[in-house]
Amino acid sequence: MVQQQLSMGLAVSTYNVVLANYLLAINLLQKVETAARAETLLEEITRVQRHRLKPQDPEHLKYQHALAATYLMIEQYEKAIGLLEKVVEIYETTLDPKDPKRLTSLQNLAWAYAGMKQYEDAIGLLEKVVEIRETTLDPKDPARLTSQYNLAWAYIGVKQYEDAIGLLEKVVEIRETTLKAGDSFRILSEELLVEARLALSSSATSSEQLPSSPSRTPV
Repeated sequence: MVQQQLSMGLAVSTYNVVLANYLLAINLLQKVETAARAETLLEEITRVQRHRLKPQDPEHLKYQHALAATYLMIEQYEKAIGLLEKVVEIYETTLDPKDPKRLTSLQNLAWAYAGMKQYEDAIGLLEKVVEIRETTLDPKDPARLTSQYNLAWAYIGVKQYEDAIGLLEKVVEIRETTLKAGDSFRILSEELLVEARLALSSSATSSEQLPSSPSRTPV
């Protein structure tokens, strides 16, 4: 009985330490300059929890997804892809296609693919996410707008400028009526729209080689 109580107490103590480190890591992820510290914490958490939790355990997937988000922030795209492909595979068999966690994992995997210049793979995922969010979320919903922005960003990567402009015009119109003039998301959308229009104009009037990727990071 005493041994059982000690084991339970140790398990609770370990969980509290893991939870505290996880919450600290999530807080550190709010700034790019502290993402490296978050990476260290989350790598240790996933290493320890890998031996305690099953691969499909929601808690284990949460830690893996957080670590993948960290890799995205510090542009370690190959590491992010390695984790996110596993997370997406499990979510596709355990979650509803419209589940926000499943859609977020698809979007983050697309971001990682785009970071590796695998734009076609990114577009395939983002088109699925946008299609679902356009039928389930309000046009002004931030998650819907982010998906549309990211898809436009990927379209620019493969020089589908007209498709990008069509999406960005909708995003900019809504963000200009819902966000303040200095808001970073509004500014990013406006700048990417200008970039897409300039690229389309340049491609129509010049044979000069254009950049194969946009200068804005997906948000």
